[in-house]
Amino acid sequence: MGQLSRGARHRTSGGMSERRPPVPAHAREAHWLGAMPATAAKVLRRGSTVRGYQVGELVFSPSAVPAHVYVLEDGLVRLFRLTPAGEEFTLRYIRPGELFGEMSVVSGRPREGFAQARVASKILWITRAAFVTTLRAHNSLLYSVTRKIAGRVIEYQSRAEELIFQDARRRLARFLLRVATKHGQRDGEGLTVALPLTHAEIASGIGTSRQTVSRFLRELIDAGLVTRSGGQLVLPDPSRLEAIE
Repeated sequence: MGQLSRGARHRTSGGMSERRPPVPAHAREAHWLGAMPATAAKVLRRGSTVRGYQVGELVFSPSAVPAHVYVLEDGLVRLFRLTPAGEEFTLRYIRPGELFGEMSVVSGRPREGFAQARVASKILWITRAAFVTTLRAHNSLLYSVTRKIAGRVIEYQSRAEELIFQDARRRLARFLLRVATKHGQRDGEGLTVALPLTHAEIASGIGTSRQTVSRFLRELIDAGLVTRSGGQLVLPDPSRLEAIE
């Protein structure tokens, strides 16, 4: 697969619901602009616009000099990259209120990944100039952004270790636990994975094939470690999934 245009739509397949999931309260971040000094937020608002996206539409694609950073106002966004073979590899999902696209702007390096609206979404576009100027003027804001970037680097390192040292069944279990914890909804002792995931999309997040995901997911369901409810996956006892070797 070659580079995708901004208006491109991705076909998703595999057995999960495509309807928009409810976003549980704990899966929403405090709005990034709301956590900064009022003067800084005002400057960024002046240097920004809000745009709407349909399911599958690209928010950004690779760029030598990225011109914007983004805050998800509402919806769900998937970040991914293309492998040398042209396959998609999902990096993470963005929650409402979360800043994204800032790593390449802060580092001054080209943007190499893609962002895709996974459901209908509203996204705040902040110009590079406004973002960088505001960071330079507010040390507390710069520190906050640096902490977020450091956390993501650590997360990506953990993902790389999973790909190297764990088999596909264990990677699937870890993926389900990760997305359920960040984006899920607690129901008693269990967790509902409140994302419209397809088998192909799960495969792109753990570095395997859709067929492998389907086979191992069926094994987890047969073992009672995963169930289905209304087109969504449910982890009735996350500790059992965590214990998979």
